[in-house]
Amino acid sequence: MTKAQIAMKVFGLWMLLPVIGLPLSLWFWHKGSRIFLKSLGVWMVLIPVVLGASYFGLITFSALVVLACIQACKELVQINPESGNRGLDLVIALSISLSLLAMVYHFKPHFSMPYAFAGLLVPLVIFFIHRFQNRPVPIWTLALSLGCSLTIWLVLQSDDNGFNYVLWVFSVVIINDILSFVCGKIFKSPKPFPNLSPNKSIAGYIGGALSAMCAGMLLRFVLPWFTPAQILTAALLMALAGSAGDLFASHVKRINGVKDFGTVLYTMGGALDRLDSLLAAGWAFFLYLRFVVR
Repeated sequence: MTKAQIAMKVFGLWMLLPVIGLPLSLWFWHKGSRIFLKSLGVWMVLIPVVLGASYFGLITFSALVVLACIQACKELVQINPESGNRGLDLVIALSISLSLLAMVYHFKPHFSMPYAFAGLLVPLVIFFIHRFQNRPVPIWTLALSLGCSLTIWLVLQSDDNGFNYVLWVFSVVIINDILSFVCGKIFKSPKPFPNLSPNKSIAGYIGGALSAMCAGMLLRFVLPWFTPAQILTAALLMALAGSAGDLFASHVKRINGVKDFGTVLYTMGGALDRLDSLLAAGWAFFLYLRFVVR
C-alpha cells in the first residue's frame, strides 16, 4: 500500500469521528454540556493539520513541532508564579528547547538515545526534588524535558517509515484521550486521583485503553510489519504512557494553581494540554521500537 493510499484510508476512518461524535455531542448538549461539541470542532482542525504536516515530510512536520514548542514554552512561563522576569525565562526556555530540536534535526542519523534519555530524566528528577523540598521549580527543567520529548517525534518522523509511525501513534493516543473523556463522563466510577486530576475515573482509563487497542488493530495496515500481539501491546503502552503524561501535566498545573496551560485551543486549553499525553507516548513508542520490535 502506498503512502497516499494509507493516508486516504486513514482519512476515511477519521471521518467516523464526526459521524459518531456529532450525535453524541448533541446528546450531551441536550444534557447541559456543550464541551463535547466545541471540542469536536477543534479536533477536526488539529487532526488534519498534524497528520498533513507529517505526510508532506520532515520539513513541514518540523515546522509544526517548532511552533508547538514555542507555544508550549510561552505557556510554561505564563503559569509560573515564581517567575521574576518572564521575558528572560521565555528566552531561556526557548533557547533550551529549540536548540535540542535543531541539534536532532541536524544530527538525526546519529541520534543518541542515552543522551536524550538523560536529558529527559535528569530535569524530571530535579523537578521532583524541588517539589519534595517545597522549593520553586526552575523553568529550565521543564523546558529541557519538553525539548527532549519533542525531539523524539522528529526522530520518529525522520525514519524511513516516519509517516506510518507518526500517523499510528498520534491516532491511537488521540483516540485514547477522547474515549477516556467520553467514558469517564458516561459511566460513573471511582476517581483514582481526586486531588491531582478530579475528572479522571477508572471507567475512563479502562474505556480509553480498550479504545486505543481497538484503534491500533483497526490501523494495523499502517504498520503491516507488526504482529497482532505487537500492535495490541504497543497500543496498550500508548494508553498507559499517555495517561502518565497527562497526570504529570495535571501535577504541574495544580502546583501552579491553574486549570489549563492556556486558551490557544479554545475549550481544549493550551498546546501543552494536548501535547502532554503525546510527549510521553512518543517516548514509549520509540523505546518499544528500539527494544521490542527491532
